[in-house]
Parts: sequence; structure tokens; C-alpha cells
Amino acid sequence: MSAKIVILGGSSPFTAALVDALADKAQRIPPGELVLQGRTVQALELLSGYAGHQLGQSGWKVGFEVELDAALDGADVVVHQIRYGGMEGRHDDERLAAEFSIPPDETLGPAGLQAALRAAPELRELGNRLRGACPQAWMLNLTNPLSVSTAILARAIGPKCVGLCELPWHTVREACRLLDVEPHDVRWHYQGLNHRGFIYRLTLGEEDLLARLAKLQDGTSIGGIGPHAVREVGALPLKYFRLMLGQEVLVAGRAEALARLRSQILAELAAHADKRPPSLALRDMPWYDMSVAPVLGSILRGDGGEHVINVLDGPIVRELPCRIASDGPTPTAQPTPGESVRSWLDRFAAHEKAVMAAVDDPSEPHIAEAVSLDPLTPASKAAHVTQRLADRWSRSNAL
Repeated sequence: MSAKIVILGGSSPFTAALVDALADKAQRIPPGELVLQGRTVQALELLSGYAGHQLGQSGWKVGFEVELDAALDGADVVVHQIRYGGMEGRHDDERLAAEFSIPPDETLGPAGLQAALRAAPELRELGNRLRGACPQAWMLNLTNPLSVSTAILARAIGPKCVGLCELPWHTVREACRLLDVEPHDVRWHYQGLNHRGFIYRLTLGEEDLLARLAKLQDGTSIGGIGPHAVREVGALPLKYFRLMLGQEVLVAGRAEALARLRSQILAELAAHADKRPPSLALRDMPWYDMSVAPVLGSILRGDGGEHVINVLDGPIVRELPCRIASDGPTPTAQPTPGESVRSWLDRFAAHEKAVMAAVDDPSEPHIAEAVSLDPLTPASKAAHVTQRLADRWSRSNAL
């Protein structure tokens, strides 16, 4: 019996990239029923038409639904990519962070915390509806802030809710490219929290590839992470680590650029529903090909594959390598990271716990604690950031 795969947020034009990933992995993902769920009927019609053209010959049945419960009924796997507040919400988050000259990232810093506070009530409601409509379904979560959204949904529906991010595997591949080795030949160990993690062992046979990376010429980098960072931490951090070191300040405006790109993609689909929208190439979306499609393939084939995923661990979500079993993921055994990596992970974990406390009870003291423990927020700005976040939350909650 074929599986029913539901895409929440399926009216996003970027869903076309997910369709392409499913088509590219056709030999490893058994065909089933694909249902796109979203709010915009015109976009759903265009995207389901594109999906039908791309996947129909492989045996997929494609449709769409506006009503959430109808879409979820009988689902085996749910892919969650809803952007709560839309691009307008992201734009507002960016402006908040930029006002304090803090990187305006959608999953970290003040922008990420404001996004989490805004999304939490709707995520709880979604969790309740998932538990009622498809309690045995897997949930593959892509929505940022990834740790918060995964935690809220996993509390409601259990261990089959996992967060997906391509960055660990993408970083390994980039390291292997620099070192001219085949990625599938290396062995690696990783731990992280919410886009902040470390590859702390990377070997090819008996060779320590991290030692080779540390000896590369300064100026070489992997996502902005140079050899000096590898030497300092004793591991290869993910690209967001450069923000922790104050090496880069992202510029606000990403939301506006993505909104324009969304419109371009829809216009191209309206003109040629059977062709890949050229503008899709203007945004790199490796999470579909490198994370969603492989994990989905393991679930549907039941192959026990190992993937780095985000799973609930007590009050917070951690990113770990896990085996995909029929009843949920099982973390695989790993060696203990070195002291520097452990120290950073402890710092990130303390921040994540404070963020979850603020999301669960968005009082000013809880928001203040989350801001004060945020590695991206300077101590000199914490009080002002806290006041702004608390004021905005109070105003929005009063509406």
C-alpha cells in the first residue's frame, strides 16, 4: 500500500524545489500520494500541476487541499514548512535585530526569538490537530526556529516528529571537496543545537581529516569557517559559528528578496506549468535534496538508515545522528566531544532551555533570561532588546 505524504505550507512556490528533489530521488523513494496543503488556491493549482508533471510518470498521485484536517486524514508522513507570519513576519523580525546591529537571522538571535514567540500558539494548535488526524504519522519539520518548532510539535505527537537541516552533511561534503576525498568514504561524528553544531571527528580510514583541515592555508573556508576556527575549537563548526565569533553581520532585506522571488516563480509556473521555473535556481535550497528526500526514503523503505536529525531530548531539541526505525528515531552511539566543543554545546543548551521557557511562558523575566543567554546579543544591548520583545509580544497578544 502506497504512503500518503502531506506538505503543510505546500502553496509556497519554493515547494517546486521539493518536487524536484523527489523526482531526482525517484529510485530511492517509493511513489505514493502527494498532497499539497496551503491557503492560496491559485498557487496550489500551479504547484500540484507541476508536481503531477514531474512525478506522475514515476507513479505518484498528486493533489491539493486547502482544509487542514482533510489533508491530514490518513497521512503517513507530514512535511511541515509553514512560515508563521509569512514574509511580513520575517521582515519584521529582521528589522528588530537590525535595529540593534545584531545578525537578523530567522532562527537565531532576537529575530529568531520573536519568530518563536509568534509561532508557538499556532504550533501548539497544529500539534493537537495532528494528534487527532494522523497520530501515527511521521512529522518532518523544516520550520524555523527549528529547535522551538520541533520541540512544540514533538511534545504533542511524540518521537516521530523530527527536525531536518542539511547543514551537517553539507558541511562534511564541503570539507571533503576541499580535501579531495569522497564524502561517502569518510566517517564523522557530530552534535549540535539549532543550526549550531560541530563535526568533532572526521576520518578517512586511520587518517584524521580535521588535522588536515586545520593545516590548510588561512583564507580557505567552509561556509566562512576557516582553519583558525578548526584549530581553536578542535572541530569543524557549522557556518553559523562565524556569527558567534562576531565575524559577520548579516544584512536585513532577505524577506523582501524572497517575496520577490516567490512572485517570479509563480509567474513562471503560470506561463509554463510543465517546466522547471528558471528563477528557482536563484535560491539554493539543499535541505530538500540533502535532508528531506533521504530521510523520507528511509522512512518509506524501512531501511534503518542513519541520518543527522533534530530530536527532542528532555526540554530541548538536539541534533544527532539517529537510525530511522518504524517506531521512531534511535540515536547512535558516539564518542564524547572534546572540552571546547562540550563548552560551546553547554552554552547553546542553556540558551535553548531559556528560549523554551520564554516560549512556554512569555513573561518579561523569561524573555530577559533568553536574551541574556543568547550568544548573538551583546550584554550591553540585552535590556533594550528584552524591552522591545516584551512590548511587541504584549501588543500582539492584546489584539
